[in-house]
Amino acid sequence: MAKKSKLREKAARMPDIRQAKWEQVISAYLESVKAQQSESVKSHRFVGLLNDLFGLQQPGFIEDYVAGIEKHVKVKQKDRILRGRVDNLFGNLVIEFERDLNKTRMEAEEQLQRYVACLWSQEPPAKRVPYLCLAADGISFVVYSPTTEERDKPDIQPEEVRLEAVEEVDLSAFKPAEVYFWLDRYFLREEILAPTTEAIVKDFGLRSHAFRAAGQTLLSRWGNLKDQPEFSVVYESWARYLLIVYGTSVADEELFIRHTYLSMLAKLTAWRRLTGERAAPDDDQILSLLEGQFFKKHGIENFLEEDFFSWVAREDAKDAGVETARQLLSVLQNYNLRELSEDVLKSLYQELVDPATRHDLGEYYTPDWLAHRMIRRLLEDNPQGTLLDPSCGSGTFLYLAVGEKRERLGDTRETLEHILDSVVGVDIHPLAVTVAKTNYILALGDLLKKRRGKLRIPIYLSDTIRLPERWADTPMADYEVEIDD
Repeated sequence: MAKKSKLREKAARMPDIRQAKWEQVISAYLESVKAQQSESVKSHRFVGLLNDLFGLQQPGFIEDYVAGIEKHVKVKQKDRILRGRVDNLFGNLVIEFERDLNKTRMEAEEQLQRYVACLWSQEPPAKRVPYLCLAADGISFVVYSPTTEERDKPDIQPEEVRLEAVEEVDLSAFKPAEVYFWLDRYFLREEILAPTTEAIVKDFGLRSHAFRAAGQTLLSRWGNLKDQPEFSVVYESWARYLLIVYGTSVADEELFIRHTYLSMLAKLTAWRRLTGERAAPDDDQILSLLEGQFFKKHGIENFLEEDFFSWVAREDAKDAGVETARQLLSVLQNYNLRELSEDVLKSLYQELVDPATRHDLGEYYTPDWLAHRMIRRLLEDNPQGTLLDPSCGSGTFLYLAVGEKRERLGDTRETLEHILDSVVGVDIHPLAVTVAKTNYILALGDLLKKRRGKLRIPIYLSDTIRLPERWADTPMADYEVEIDD
């Protein structure tokens, strides 16, 4: 029987009384709304459900929601808008209710396009809100992330708004607790969540609202800056490096933005785990952590080296960088990173690195269960053994090895020093190195508090197959490699 991972340092607890209330309220709502044929009645019942679930938790929430129902945009329409802070990706909902979404989904989408076009046309192009759209009939919900290629136009037409489906759910197929957490995720965002791979991918993956909103902001700003020498040299250096990595040209601006996005998310995740802060830092602190200075000040010497993605902290890009960071933090703040028990960044890395080029390079990923079994077997009889992963990718094996050593050796300063000397990773991909370093920090967790002075994370950017050029002509027979039994 597998032991419980020590990385789950502070488990969340859910009072039974809350579960009982959810079951009663949600079951009654689903039974009632299924029997209704009127759109207005369904909408009214849904308001009642939100009030029963969140009214006491968040004073003023229902008043804000109901006020949004009466909000109109340019022309008299039946939209419902729940406004929040611009930097909160889950606080700007535009909702369209239908009697039966299965029959009128297309009409709902057209209405949402009109609402968003009107709203964006009333806002300065540089300050447009990253709205989130919901089409609903009380039981079925479809979540959309609206985007447009005409970001700089003062007036946006409905047909210029593209709705990207993020998620589709049927509440009747959920357990009551699942209904509660789903609604909280989009309407309130108050619950502290366990960081599972599934949840992280939903919130930050390719189909997520966070990725679409952040990607659009970054791509738009990059389009305005890419011809400036200080920015073009960054892109060219990144493209040349990928040419070395893959042996062929794979670079394009969309992939560059994907890498920038994941790099930003990794830095913000590392910051959250190191500080334990939920509240977002100020602008100067955000810029410091995007540049890597924050980590050096906190004694981690090599968290960012040869980083191509710090362009978002440069003078002409920093407002977009800060805006994007705040949006990502508004989602990340609701995760308890002390509950981590798996490499949650691996799936994001797999999504955000072009799959075709990844396979060309031979990048395949070991399933978590197999990686965990291998690490346990390797360290079973010798917990102080040394592990080198010469192609570490996102750092799954390193993450599990650190956790296994912590569990077997205890959380002491000696354990920390031993881990830093004995768990080492190398990868040829610069983004992989950043993500793996983040995973290493997440795996060390509170053990980092035991450190004395500065430290270096033992993960390196290098090609472990190709010999250095100055040794390339030396016969391989002249090399000796010692491997401990």
